[in-house]
Amino acid sequence: MFKERLLRIPVRFPAHIIAENERYSGLITNISAYGLGMFLDTDVPERAVECTEGSIISVEFNSDRGELIVLQCKIIWLNRQERPQEGMTTGIGMEVIDPPPAFVKLFDRS
Repeated sequence: MFKERLLRIPVRFPAHIIAENERYSGLITNISAYGLGMFLDTDVPERAVECTEGSIISVEFNSDRGELIVLQCKIIWLNRQERPQEGMTTGIGMEVIDPPPAFVKLFDRS
């Protein structure tokens, strides 16, 4: 797992997650062949995503090529912080379950 962590690619993909029948907006900030990191727009505590480590969620975003990519992900870690300027922020690290071809293409160097 440490080896894959070194291969993370910084990105800025607006995205949505669907968890517990709720839809949340956020920004994917890094991806690897097997995972991604994301920050959610949770400006008030009441809008914080209601899930825990180990939860399975859906993530939807458009690649830099314009393709809609839908992933099933397992939450590896959650980090909720209250920040004076932004309010509540939620960072999430996720493992991608069975990456679809459109996601795998993001790592194609050809």
